[in-house]
Amino acid sequence: MEEHPEVKWNEVVRRAIREYLEKMKTTEVRDIATLLPIAKETGVALEKIPVEVAVQHFERMRELEWRRIRP
Repeated sequence: MEEHPEVKWNEVVRRAIREYLEKMKTTEVRDIATLLPIAKETGVALEKIPVEVAVQHFERMRELEWRRIRP
């Protein structure tokens, strides 16, 4: 950073944070093909989760997401 004093680093960071937050808002798990790599990366064994539990978690997630995006 010291090598480039002409750069407004606070603006670079602000933009990076804004872009990251926008990416978080628009990233959705739409299908199993998207979910499987995420589950594998995090070590979650999807086949061991009972369907009833998965449905409960999905409904809770949807409720929390609705609260997050409502103004």
